[in-house]
Amino acid sequence: MKNLKLHKSKVIHVEQLKDATSVQIISNGELCYSTKDTIWRLNLNEQPRLVVDLSTTDVPFSVDVDTIKITSYSYYEPWDSFVVGCSNGDVLLIQDNIVEIAYKCENIVSNILCSPDFERIVLLTGKEHITVVTDCFEILNNFDIIKVELTEKLLVNVGWGKKETQFHGSEGKDKRVVKEVIGDGDHSDDSINICWRPDSLLFAIGFLDKVVNLRSIKIFNKDGILQYISEPLPGVEAVLSWKTTKELLSFSQHTNEKYFISFMEKNGLKHGDFEIPSTINVKQLLWNHDSSILCVQCDDLDRNYLLFLSCTNYAWQIKKWMTIENKIITAKWLLDNSLRLITNNGNYYTLYWSETLCTSSPGTQDWVAVIDYCSVLLTPFKQVIIPPPMYDVKLTIESPVDSILYMPHNQRP
Repeated sequence: MKNLKLHKSKVIHVEQLKDATSVQIISNGELCYSTKDTIWRLNLNEQPRLVVDLSTTDVPFSVDVDTIKITSYSYYEPWDSFVVGCSNGDVLLIQDNIVEIAYKCENIVSNILCSPDFERIVLLTGKEHITVVTDCFEILNNFDIIKVELTEKLLVNVGWGKKETQFHGSEGKDKRVVKEVIGDGDHSDDSINICWRPDSLLFAIGFLDKVVNLRSIKIFNKDGILQYISEPLPGVEAVLSWKTTKELLSFSQHTNEKYFISFMEKNGLKHGDFEIPSTINVKQLLWNHDSSILCVQCDDLDRNYLLFLSCTNYAWQIKKWMTIENKIITAKWLLDNSLRLITNNGNYYTLYWSETLCTSSPGTQDWVAVIDYCSVLLTPFKQVIIPPPMYDVKLTIESPVDSILYMPHNQRP
C-alpha cells in the first residue's frame, strides 16, 4: 500500500564524460570511463586519474599498439584493479599502475563480466564464444553459446520441474501441453546479454537462436557448465536481469501485441509476468538491494524514461514515471537505496528513494491512496477493510500520477 517518494536528489556535470565511449559506476559511487585507448577513474571530489593509456604502455603486444583498442573492461574490487579486454584478444590486468597481459583470446574481447563475489570472470570473445576463468585467470571452461548442450542435468533429470508435471490450477490440463512456438519474424536483435545471479552460483546468457528465430536463455553454474535451457517463448528481448533476492530472472517480452516484464525460474520455466505500456522500449531492468523496487529504463521515439515499480501481494504497480531529457548511458543501484545514472551530456544524477504511506488527515474516513500508473486506488479503512492490491474507489487521469495531497479536513468546502 506504499508509494515511492524521491526525498533527495542531486546532479553534477562531468565534462569528461561527454567524450567517453563507455562509462561504469563503481559500488562506492566512483566513475570509470574509457576512450578508444585510455581508461580513467574519477572521484567526484578529485581530478580524473589515468588507469591506462595503451599508446604509452610498455606491454609487449603481439601487434602494433596503434591498431589496438579497448573493447571492454571491468573493475575488480578485491584488488582495486581493472580487467581490460582489447581488440587483438589480449586481456590486461592493471593493478597499482602495473599493466600485464593476464590472458590471450583468439578473437576480440567484446565483454568482460566479473561475478559478484569476484571469484569468476566471464569473457565474451568474437560473437558467440564464452571463456570462464578464475580470479587467477585459470581456464574453467570454453564453449560456443549456440552449440553448447546439456550434459550434467540430463543424467539426473526425472521430470520434476517440467511444465507437464507442474500444477496449473484452474487453467487445467491444457496448460500442461507444451505448444509449438513460432519464431519472431521481425526479430533483429542478435545481441548477447550476460548476467550473474547475486550469489555468484549461476549466470545466464540471452542470445538469438537463429535456427528457430527466437531469443533463448541458457543458465550455467559458476564453472561454466550448462544447467538449464529456457522453454521456447515468443517475443523475448535482449534485456536480462536477475532479482537481487536471487530466486527469479527477469526479462522483457512482447506477446500478443502486449508488452510484459516476465520472470523465469532457474530451471528455465516462465514464472509469471506483468504488463507495462506498449508504447515504450525497455533498455535495462534495475533491481535495488532487496528487490523491493524495480527501475525500468526505457525510451520511445522522442524521450527517455525511468519507471519505478513495487509489488504488493504479487501485483506490480508503477509508482513513479520520470522523464529524463538526455539519453541514459548507464545506471546502477547502490546499497544506500540511491539510483545513480549518467546521461550522454555528462550529467551524473543521484536519486534517493524511500517508501511512504499516503493517508488522509485525522477525523476523516482514514483514506489510504495508492498510486498505480495513471490511477489512484483509494480505500476508506474506517468504513471497510480491503486488502491490497484491491481497493474501494479508483480515480484515473490521462497521465501518470506523480504524487497525492489531501486537503486539510477543516478547510473542505
